[in-house]
Amino acid sequence: MSSPGSHSAVVDWYHSLSQRQVLWWSVAAVAIPLAGSAIWWISEQSLNRFAPYQYHYRPGTITEYLSQLLSKHAKRRRRNAPVRVYMDGCFDMMHYGHANALRQAKNCGDVLVVGLIPDSEILRCKGPPVCNEQERKLQVETVKWVDEVITGVPYDLTPDFLETLFSKHRIDYVIHGDDPCILPDGTDAYEHAKKWDAYRMVGRTEGVSSTDIVGRMLMCTRDNARFREEKRQLASLSAEAAWIQIAKLQGDFLLVGVHTDEDVQERRGPHLPIMDLHERSLSVLACKFVDEVIIGAPLEISEDLLTTFNISLVVRGSVSETGRNGSDAHASPSRYGLCQNKNIFRTIQSESETTTATIIHRILANRASYEARNAKKGKSEQEYYASKKQYIAES
Repeated sequence: MSSPGSHSAVVDWYHSLSQRQVLWWSVAAVAIPLAGSAIWWISEQSLNRFAPYQYHYRPGTITEYLSQLLSKHAKRRRRNAPVRVYMDGCFDMMHYGHANALRQAKNCGDVLVVGLIPDSEILRCKGPPVCNEQERKLQVETVKWVDEVITGVPYDLTPDFLETLFSKHRIDYVIHGDDPCILPDGTDAYEHAKKWDAYRMVGRTEGVSSTDIVGRMLMCTRDNARFREEKRQLASLSAEAAWIQIAKLQGDFLLVGVHTDEDVQERRGPHLPIMDLHERSLSVLACKFVDEVIIGAPLEISEDLLTTFNISLVVRGSVSETGRNGSDAHASPSRYGLCQNKNIFRTIQSESETTTATIIHRILANRASYEARNAKKGKSEQEYYASKKQYIAES
């Protein structure tokens, strides 16, 4: 048997050992994170100080292997569970500002679902739309960054509708521009999405809006009364979208020529085009059926143009800016002469007879309403950008 004295010594040694262990574990718990942080900081500082940025990633090293591994993991995750983002809007008088917003929204995820607000909701919250729902739907569907379109969505994102988006349509985030979207009662249309932390913001494309384009049309009709009587035949975006889709089916690669402002003005008058060359080119480039655009294409198609771009077929619609069946007193007889002689010219039936003249007449029929809406919208935009505008970094 052990003596009482030896038992007491063992107990004291055990307590001393326990205290030392507690002390060491406490020191380790503090020291290990600090040491790790110090090593990471020294490594990062050394890399930034002694290695140029372009050499941080080098093929054939462990960094390339890790990069490829992470890339494969990201692709696998996106295939199994793609990030679905939602952007809604009226998309009335579709322009390149809308297209750029959709492009930015697509960059926020993997699948872009667009909600199209119906005519009745637009009338309730903003006034009558210029283009009807069918025309607006066609315009949105032809944008190359759009994957799905939902029709009949409410103007304001109520909790019930948000729940539908999250459960039925598997939406992860709601996207909108940094411009204000105010309901008739003065509240924010995206208030609930922001509260649920499911809201992401993209930058607004400055210099163009549906309000601005309607204003341009109102100005040109006010300044030139003769414009209202001549019925200029400039195809609207919805009609162009349908026709471009048909044109794409005629070949494998669709090249679209956009005429200069000077050529359009010479043939159509000083108040046209409504959008300038770059605005029109950007709008056409956003179409999913267009492969390439010739910015500032000549009016007459030459042998050099056909050879340079390897063009094997030239098509035009039955309804265009020159009127029915291509009748145009100002057009040069030789404009398509070379193509016709080579038997590579084809006129295809246009799906719609809606033209810019049709759109302008709709605006004139509701001139007072559109002028009042433009004045109100313009004032609210000025106030917003004067006091609340902020920089939005692209994803």
